Amino acid sequence: MSWLKKIKEVITLQPKLSEDELFLKNVSFLRALTNKQIIKFARYVHVRKFSAGDFIFKEDYPQVVLFIIKHGEVELLPHRHSKEPIMKLKKYQYVGIEELFLNSKRWSSAVAKTNCVLLAISKYDFKAYIKRDTHAGIKILYGLCISFSRYLKHYLTESVQEQDNETR
Repeated sequence: MSWLKKIKEVITLQPKLSEDELFLKNVSFLRALTNKQIIKFARYVHVRKFSAGDFIFKEDYPQVVLFIIKHGEVELLPHRHSKEPIMKLKKYQYVGIEELFLNSKRWSSAVAKTNCVLLAISKYDFKAYIKRDTHAGIKILYGLCISFSRYLKHYLTESVQEQDNETR
């Protein structure tokens, strides 16, 4: 990197992001973070690779990790012996967020449908990051509220349409 680019980076106070950091910047609940905040958040994140068919976690296991899908597809199963997924997740989607706040065990099992690369952050590191940078924490929590509101609206709209179709 040339000295001019380095100076520009310092002056703009927006450091250049690595591949994983750029990816994280596009995850719905992390979009509002500055580059500096993303870089600090990424320090807590670990890359996890799973082969197609591998269990990522199983129902009733303690919830310790939030997984963000970087590559591949993940299926959520209502229990570990089920063959029918209740949800399919892909790039930029995540699983495990609700247990971070509810202190509960996993309510489902997750299986890699394809070879997957997931970015993982432990519940303890997630909470430590939010405590250390409360401004970033507020942005993350607000981003989660927006994501959950959109999901809920989609789910409820879909549910109402199904009920309308059943009554016709």
